Amino acid sequence: MTTSFDINGKESSDSAEIARNFNKEYCKKMPPQTRDPCSYIKSNISNSFYMMPASTEEIYKIISNTKNSSAGHDGIKIDILKSIKNDILIPMTHICNLSITTGKVPDNMKTARVAPIYKKGAKSKLSNYRPVSVLPAMSKVLERLVYNRLIHFLNSQDILYDKQFGFRKNHSTSLAINVLTDNFYESIEQNEYMLAMFLDLSRAFDTISHKILLEKLSKYGIRGNALNWFKHYLSDRKQFVKYNQSESTLLDLDMGVPQGSILGPLLFLIYVNDLHLVATKLTCIQFADDTCFLYSGKSISTISSIVNSEMNLVTEWFKNNMLTLNPEKSNYMIMSNQGRSIKFDDCNIVVDKTTITPVREFKFLGVILDDNLTWTSHIKYVCSKVSKLIGILVRARKILHRKPLCSLYQTLIKPYFSYSILLWGNSFKTHLQKLIILQKKIVRIITNSEFRAHTANLFVEIKIMPLEKLYIYFAGIYLYKCRNKLTPKLFWNVVLPSVSVRNPFNLVFKAHSKRKSQMSIRYYGPKIWNELPKTVKLSRTLSTFKFQLKKFLLK
Repeated sequence: MTTSFDINGKESSDSAEIARNFNKEYCKKMPPQTRDPCSYIKSNISNSFYMMPASTEEIYKIISNTKNSSAGHDGIKIDILKSIKNDILIPMTHICNLSITTGKVPDNMKTARVAPIYKKGAKSKLSNYRPVSVLPAMSKVLERLVYNRLIHFLNSQDILYDKQFGFRKNHSTSLAINVLTDNFYESIEQNEYMLAMFLDLSRAFDTISHKILLEKLSKYGIRGNALNWFKHYLSDRKQFVKYNQSESTLLDLDMGVPQGSILGPLLFLIYVNDLHLVATKLTCIQFADDTCFLYSGKSISTISSIVNSEMNLVTEWFKNNMLTLNPEKSNYMIMSNQGRSIKFDDCNIVVDKTTITPVREFKFLGVILDDNLTWTSHIKYVCSKVSKLIGILVRARKILHRKPLCSLYQTLIKPYFSYSILLWGNSFKTHLQKLIILQKKIVRIITNSEFRAHTANLFVEIKIMPLEKLYIYFAGIYLYKCRNKLTPKLFWNVVLPSVSVRNPFNLVFKAHSKRKSQMSIRYYGPKIWNELPKTVKLSRTLSTFKFQLKKFLLK
């Protein structure tokens, strides 16, 4: 842990002073907006949100399924609630229902202990730490109850933006990046350039205006007693920062939603839900506060002109919603089939009077994108991570048998191979070769085989899928989900069922003329699907499909 911080230009190691200034940093005031931020929302939702009372069975299930975490200011951990849930079930249900019917939240549930978590940049700067709120265990039960009802209402009314992938069931970072890559491949097919604009927001969760949020909730159908509940939930919130063993004094929070809470992330999604309505010519991709805008065109100068015009509207939206856009840390990338031969001379993107820095590659949601989508930088990144972890396997081999070594692989290394492999796993074989060699090395280490031993049988023996089959596995899961509508609606048209009488369970290829775009899952996916056994494709559930597909690939 960092021992000293820059406080008002002076270095300090005093834990009490550091905790106090962290708390001040997280409770900063923002200037008022100049335009009604709700004017961006096109229409009101006519149906109103109603919070049904809870049953003891529902509270029992919520307590049982709540993840264990650190104790809040009251010192009670969730696992303590789990151990006594049968004894507290009736009073806990009564408290939750009383809160719902009266529109009140107990004050004790609104005090947060804040833990500063380092993000990036200089470790001595307070602003480079993200505040994570640790709330009382009982508040998590009440929040989960309200969350379940609110998310059901939002989904039933189709309120949330379809390209917002953060904090939503069946949504993921991979799907968000998939939208970006699909747009890129489509621009290649049209012989166009695509500009990707990556925006950086400062402390987005912490600067949300409660007044604006409540007005937006009303617009989306949360009215009457339900709105009163959220008003009371947001009001009179307090927090203190604990650093080392020192605690700051309590400070009142009149803005922001608590990071680390159950309702906070969902309320943030509602708050930024109308952002995509501002720049109508751009495609907006969001994962919580990570925001990317896309625009394609034949001419770079035309793209530059349109993006600048649209970004003026986006900047105005951020200001009116009291969110801070950070142009200095924002970037843009011009993507095309020509890659690095593109010059930036004809493109000058300016946001809030600041010239945005162009980049050749950018790490977006954990995946490194380059301007020609070769994936070489991301593969190199995965290689570096895996190479370091191989050393752990080598040392562990001296004391562990094969089974725990396989578990180490599944836990430490496989996530690097698997993460977003759906996007980069079909890259050129020459690009993937280093990863393939590393994986073979891992298999030899686990099986204690010779340096040049053939690995085909070894993969089968320890039930580890080679990289190529790992790609097929995740591609198959993705296509099964799309085919059976287990993904967001946005992806239901990715697969087109065959009209063939002989092969009714196959998928139709989507035509792509360019070699680069033929690497997309939309083009290459049906090839993978059509070669799977009929018994695998006809699996009735996703879990059965995964089991059958893995069994087939491990043969």
